[in-house]
Amino acid sequence: MAITPYEQYLNLPSLMALQSPATPPSEPTTRASERHFIVVHQVAELLLSQLLLDLNAIRDVIDKEPGNGWDGGESGDQAAVRAAQRAEGLTAMLVHNLALLDHLPPDHFDAFRPRLGEASAGQSPQFARLFAIVHDAVSQLQPKSKPLPPQAARSVREIHHLLGQWQTKHLEIVKRMIGDAPGTGGTSGIGFLRDRIRHHAERAAALQKVGGRRPRSAMPRTAINTLQQLSLRRPSYPSGRRATSGSAKDPPLATARAMSSRDDLSADVGRMGSRTVLVTGGSSGIGTAVARAMAAQGDQVWITYHRAPDRAHALIGELPTHDLVRHRAFPLDQGCWTRVNELVDRLPGPVDVLINNAAVGSKTVEAQGGGSQPREDELFMRINALGPLWLTKLLLPGMLERGYGKIVMVSSVGGGITAFPTFREADEMSKAAVAFMTRQLAAQLTHSPVDVYCVCPGATDTPMFHASTLNNLSPSARHRLINHLPAGRLIDPSEIAHMIRWLASPQGEVLHGAVIDASLGLGAHPGLLTGPATA
Repeated sequence: MAITPYEQYLNLPSLMALQSPATPPSEPTTRASERHFIVVHQVAELLLSQLLLDLNAIRDVIDKEPGNGWDGGESGDQAAVRAAQRAEGLTAMLVHNLALLDHLPPDHFDAFRPRLGEASAGQSPQFARLFAIVHDAVSQLQPKSKPLPPQAARSVREIHHLLGQWQTKHLEIVKRMIGDAPGTGGTSGIGFLRDRIRHHAERAAALQKVGGRRPRSAMPRTAINTLQQLSLRRPSYPSGRRATSGSAKDPPLATARAMSSRDDLSADVGRMGSRTVLVTGGSSGIGTAVARAMAAQGDQVWITYHRAPDRAHALIGELPTHDLVRHRAFPLDQGCWTRVNELVDRLPGPVDVLINNAAVGSKTVEAQGGGSQPREDELFMRINALGPLWLTKLLLPGMLERGYGKIVMVSSVGGGITAFPTFREADEMSKAAVAFMTRQLAAQLTHSPVDVYCVCPGATDTPMFHASTLNNLSPSARHRLINHLPAGRLIDPSEIAHMIRWLASPQGEVLHGAVIDASLGLGAHPGLLTGPATA
């Protein structure tokens, strides 16, 4: 049958003939797995070839001036941005492509591994060239006459972060496949890969010591400061808080501190592919959901707890992990300045993302207040408002010094967004204080590399909401209350957690200073609690 113009244009017959598993057809299952393995690596090489072309194109176009013959009359800056953004997308595809090997069973790999001989991904000249650009600041990416446009610089920084993710993912896959066995290319296997990641992180640590304060778009610390690593001058931003488009990847931990000579816990902090996220009140409810969401994307998670150490440590044991992070749980009495200060002194490394989630509800303060109304009011203010303020003020200077930080306050629709007549005044005052603190900090940090947000959940399916509200109702009254809520349901903690995870990502930067109503609409229509129920 004649080939179609599409097949001819893409040379598909030749392309499809390139997959030649060494496993014989008599072993169809293993042969299919080997073909999958081959396809993943061939796709990676195709992506790499285009990625390198685009990175070289940045050099080629940056010194061009408008009208010098670029397609469509593009200026050099426009073409550089286009090439950099395309390269960023290709690098993201490279990471996702590697993740396809998660579907390769280790026993299948063991079956065809001997047929690889000495073949190893480490022998790829394109990978070698790409990481040479990352680690050795190859001069051809350096524009001699003017700096890289801010949008292009951001994309290149994102490429560095994604390559860090690729390294970490590669280590995870290799460990799952071969354990501590030597690599097929004659390397030590896992040890070799760890050394490469350590080298990458040490380079990043050294680069952090160069230069003064970085702009808001500073490169993730473990993914290498691109503007310096590529010998590019920092972009000159227009007047205002930051450039109008693009964003840097969330930086991981402070590698300079983590890569110190001490072989203790601090040496586990600051590895490639993760930030350190501190979640207060992480042993229950929204805090637990946030801890799971952040750990699932590779972040190192530290949580605080007050009265549930067993539950907190059980959660830490359940969080997904890899060799480059160590999740931890710390006790904290958030309403006590001394205890907050002691916590910060105990932390084994810098905090990149702070989630001020811990708070108390009416049942907790009633139990602790001993029947004293003034004492209960004080507990609301100290734990819900002053605690987050103290912790933020202690951690913020380090974020500013290191050139990166994300702070997410968790308030409530009651107080943070609107007022409910039946709520306790001190409770709503404490939540309103958190929302105002967010706005105040955001105003102070407008030109800094630290973002601040506030999320105000509505009725959420947490132990606190059950204790303060639902447990006091009969089954029929509980049913009526839930039916009065927006959408006739409670919010799942994971819904709030995914929002917080997004705010702590590069895309969340545009919402700096936002106090977000996350109540399914209850904040916009508080009368729903006393209005007609849903059908």
